[in-house]
Amino acid sequence: MALPPNALLFQVNARQLVRETGAALGRSATLADVPAEAIARWSAQGFDAVWVMGVWETGEVGRHLSATDPAFAAYHADALPDWTEADVCGSPYAVAAYRVSPDFGGDAALADLRRRLADAGLALVLDFVPNHTARDHGWVAADPDLYVHGPLDLAERQPDAYGAAGDRAIAMGRDPYFPAWKDTYQLDYRRPATRARMIETLLSIAERCDGVRCDMAMLVLSDIFARTWGWQDGTPSEEFWAEAIDAVRASHTGFTFMAEAYWGLEDRLRLLGFDHTYHKEIYDTLVHRDLASLRGHLSWAEGLAGSVHFLENHDEPRAATALPDPAYRRAATALLCALPGVRLIHDGQMVARRRRHSIHLSRRMDEAADGDEAAFFDRLLGAVAASAIGHGTWQVIESRRTWAEADTQWAIVAILWQTADGARDLMVVNLADHDSEASLPLRFQGIAGRSWRLADRLSDEVHVRDGNAMSTDGLFVRLTPYRAQIFALDRA
Repeated sequence: MALPPNALLFQVNARQLVRETGAALGRSATLADVPAEAIARWSAQGFDAVWVMGVWETGEVGRHLSATDPAFAAYHADALPDWTEADVCGSPYAVAAYRVSPDFGGDAALADLRRRLADAGLALVLDFVPNHTARDHGWVAADPDLYVHGPLDLAERQPDAYGAAGDRAIAMGRDPYFPAWKDTYQLDYRRPATRARMIETLLSIAERCDGVRCDMAMLVLSDIFARTWGWQDGTPSEEFWAEAIDAVRASHTGFTFMAEAYWGLEDRLRLLGFDHTYHKEIYDTLVHRDLASLRGHLSWAEGLAGSVHFLENHDEPRAATALPDPAYRRAATALLCALPGVRLIHDGQMVARRRRHSIHLSRRMDEAADGDEAAFFDRLLGAVAASAIGHGTWQVIESRRTWAEADTQWAIVAILWQTADGARDLMVVNLADHDSEASLPLRFQGIAGRSWRLADRLSDEVHVRDGNAMSTDGLFVRLTPYRAQIFALDRA
């Protein structure tokens, strides 16, 4: 299945999914046991795809380091105070083999889950980790030249950056701005053999899903790699991502590529062929309530449509802690759901989980669901699913100052969606802690000379407005603090 351009994506941790499925069944479970009720619920909520994070095999070396390294232990204790070594499974981003873990039922169980997701209209997204592998990946022993390596004594002189492997030291995977990931080894993208092997790997993944989320995708850009590791033989004529994306799409038309990316390199990755890249700036502006910067990002139409938007994921704090005011958090969530591009909702976000889960652990802390948050998501996702949001064309509507003395229009964000068959919905959100009002000039073909009925999908509020006035003076809106409205526009 191909993901739609403005997909609503649900992220779930494979370990949690399988563990909690097994607990409900009273026995060990696999991905094939994910209940039909859960799949039906995701579909009914309006999701287009499910990102099942962390299905691949991990190794014993990574598990041991996750259990014994002091930095990891502190991370685990914050996420699960009563953790024990039995809970440790290692990071899913230290991949030992791109085979579905036997703990999850292997490739056959994943194929069964994919089929059932497709029957419900849901695409499947999996992980691809291009920068590194686990330290006990089979290539380390069979073909160590695929990795960045040096003299054996480097492992003694720089034990936090290199590990001993046979007659050489192999570099641990790293982001140039942070310490190395101790449970990984760094692939060497200066070597054609490495690039070819990773393209083969990506092709094998594409046989088993409908799209990939590529971890830290910018690290294997040639200039970024050269800045981190040097490039003795000159920069290659073609970027890895151009080769890899072309190779996959030659046999998997419509396959979706999403990149975790930062440092202002998002647009460059899209030019290389990615459908969507992370847009963390939107996240940052909402967390810090920087509405001036938010408006700047909303004005970049191409960037919005090619982005992945989120208020939390496995790398970020829980939205309920990063945005602790429930009213503001819900307003920000409503806005996020109206943006073009991929809208990501993380498992636990819809019930306001507060404890961030350690991806190195197979168990997470029990938390009571927040019924108010769950009810909010039910209303919001139901309204979005029934609307034109995510379909057709869209535009951010200018928020103009009204005749009132109050200068509050800056707090109101409005986005209009229109489909080819004439459906129209206007999302309006007040992101301030006070009443705000604005005039919203609505200009689309056929608005003038007609009366329009505006029915709020999130309440029972209904208005009738003149099209001439809305296209000239603008639609007057006044919203209480942190309120969101989705107006369905129909001819009166």
